[in-house]
Amino acid sequence: MCQHCAHPPCVDVCPTGASFQRADGIVLVDRHTCIGCRYCMMACPYKARSFVHEPVRDQRPEVPRGRGCVESCTLCVHRLDRGGTPACVEACAAAGHQALLFGDLNDPTSALAQRVAREASAPLRADLQLAPAVRYQGL
Repeated sequence: MCQHCAHPPCVDVCPTGASFQRADGIVLVDRHTCIGCRYCMMACPYKARSFVHEPVRDQRPEVPRGRGCVESCTLCVHRLDRGGTPACVEACAAAGHQALLFGDLNDPTSALAQRVAREASAPLRADLQLAPAVRYQGL
């Protein structure tokens, strides 16, 4: 999955600006601007991007996909922008697990920040110094 790096190499190499980072740190691909060069795929050390080879049918309008474009996990920004949580986090909680949390690490009152303070966690490949926003326990 996309690690939503603070210093995303995929954004740096994109010749059209289709790969971009929102003010809240979420890294996205604008499918209308993406030319399918796949430079971002090569630049991502996590191999978190994929190329859409086939036409996509029966799309949901809030999460459009396009043939010839690169895509990755968006953390369900369409849900976040409406005050919700990513679908994976919601599904995990509905199944009775607390394996996935989403929140603001900079807000000490958030459940996520409290859990990170209480239990050891780490980003993948911290040695790359990309400051990914996704953290893991038990690595």
